Amino acid sequence: MTNIFTAPKSTSQQMADSLQQGRAWDSKNTEDSNLRKLINCLAVAHNQTQQRVEALDQEFRIDKTFDLIEEWEKSVGIPDACIDIYEDIVQRRADVIERLRKIPKVTLSDLQAYVDALFPEIQITLYPGVDWEHSSFEYSFEFYFISGIDLRFVLIVEIQLPISNNNFEYEWEIEFEGGVNTDIVECVLNQVIPSNVILLFTYKRY
Repeated sequence: MTNIFTAPKSTSQQMADSLQQGRAWDSKNTEDSNLRKLINCLAVAHNQTQQRVEALDQEFRIDKTFDLIEEWEKSVGIPDACIDIYEDIVQRRADVIERLRKIPKVTLSDLQAYVDALFPEIQITLYPGVDWEHSSFEYSFEFYFISGIDLRFVLIVEIQLPISNNNFEYEWEIEFEGGVNTDIVECVLNQVIPSNVILLFTYKRY
């Protein structure tokens, strides 16, 4: 969106044009005249006001704000139990915009886009429990103990992790977080998913 409050470098001519026309005011456009010099002095404060209006116009736009980012964050309840304050100003603006949108996440693609935006550095894939290929553990016991639960109300959160140098004899389907703060991911998702949906986390090496 174009900033209609862009301040000019100088407002001397702007002030001069606003004065009366006539012989008594002819010197308003003569650079070395006393009247023009007076106009130049008075125009400084006027130009400073215009620059401040331009700055406020920018700060009132969330995607451009810098000085007022903390005020924007407070207005939408950031930080909270899920979202902390980041150093990246772009991410902070995005968090505020997401809170203000208040658009319900009603489809899987909505949820996927939501986590992709919040955790761009982590590969997270969401899919319904009914499509989960790993609903049973390949060894003698089941880790998730999900028997008896309607898989239609299960949301699988698959997090991709880099391959580690693991000399353990078996390849386990579970991963002990591997540096990924799953508590934050779970906290964020629990704010937007229906109350009858259960989150189950799984991990995939790449």
